[in-house]
Amino acid sequence: WRSDTQGWRAAFVWLGLGWGAVALLFSVLFLFDIHDQKREREKAAGPGFIEAAELPGLTIPQAMRDTSLWRVALATLLTLFVTIAVSVHQFPIVMETGLTRADAAWIGSLVGVAGILGKVITGWLLDRFHARWVGGLTLASTALVYPLLIKGYAPAWLVVFAIVVSGYTAGTKIQLCNYLTARYAGIRNYGAIFGFMASMIALAGALGPLLGGIVFDWAGSYAPLLWTGTAISLVSGALIFSLGKYPQWPEANPAQAS
Repeated sequence: WRSDTQGWRAAFVWLGLGWGAVALLFSVLFLFDIHDQKREREKAAGPGFIEAAELPGLTIPQAMRDTSLWRVALATLLTLFVTIAVSVHQFPIVMETGLTRADAAWIGSLVGVAGILGKVITGWLLDRFHARWVGGLTLASTALVYPLLIKGYAPAWLVVFAIVVSGYTAGTKIQLCNYLTARYAGIRNYGAIFGFMASMIALAGALGPLLGGIVFDWAGSYAPLLWTGTAISLVSGALIFSLGKYPQWPEANPAQAS
């Protein structure tokens, strides 16, 4: 509605103000980490009290040699490359199947709901099952639905199903990367290690939509992108399936000095 009445630029401004303001508010009110807790304990203990904690996890050199983290990074780069490309080109992909622009907008609203459900359900599953099963199946599942988005391959109801499944999995992939990084790297240098993972996410976000557009201009169809996405989904899922057991970290060893 904003796009039709005020233009797509205004629509992006309202999206930023809406979701951005909500995210900022919740972050300020509820987002705390171990460093905030340490400062609170030091403040409560009074002047002269300093607490140092040796956090569990890998050093930076250890993380650079860890094959599990490299598999997580590669799976994240590959799967988000396709996911973001399909998300950005979602409207023309849906319209290429024969549906109208209005249909594409309606389906897009379902994608948002599916993405939210994906985050919640995946979090619930990660609390109960190993991430290699949850993540592997989630990443591989889009290999079943991307072919349904190719023109002439599926009726309208299957196109809707494919887009919803794609949206569901899109809502889980960064969350899976966060979780896997914490489990396999620990929290000793989590900021630096996840910073590298975030660079993979940013690279995928930059290249995916661009190359998706180039593929369409070259082929006149999104079919090559979707077939490539099918193969990448299987490879990414296999990379996560191949992860081993979670590392067992020694318990944090807090030290106090005054």
